[in-house]
Amino acid sequence: MTLCKIPVSLLSLLILSACFSAQPEYADLQTKTFDAGNTRSILIRINRGELVILESEGGQIGVNGQTLYPNEVDYKIDYVGDQIVINIQDQHRGLSKNLVQINVSVPGGIKVEVESDNASVLIQGYHGELEVESTSGNVTVENTTVDLTL
Repeated sequence: MTLCKIPVSLLSLLILSACFSAQPEYADLQTKTFDAGNTRSILIRINRGELVILESEGGQIGVNGQTLYPNEVDYKIDYVGDQIVINIQDQHRGLSKNLVQINVSVPGGIKVEVESDNASVLIQGYHGELEVESTSGNVTVENTTVDLTL
């Protein structure tokens, strides 16, 4: 039988490099900006991550964000009549719930509906009608005047 001898210092170096391996970096999701036009409501469906809703100026709706695993996020925007539907579904099997960070800016007065499984939702500075349905994520409302349904 042949034994492979590895010097202790080399073995220590291999173990240390595995412990300090590079962490994945966030990648930008495609930024989308469009005119609110005749939009009466926005429905945002997000299964997990962080969602921030802000009030925009000038009649523009904007969506931008980041993710650690861009190839494992289903991200699309559809128009259904006078409603915009934003779907963000993180398919990564990791344990972290903050792999997706999404910012949505909406003109005041447009109804915003959020359906979330495990995402944290922050509504900041928005004035309008808001409905949030969350299974287990945190919902935080700051500096906001809204008709709120949780």
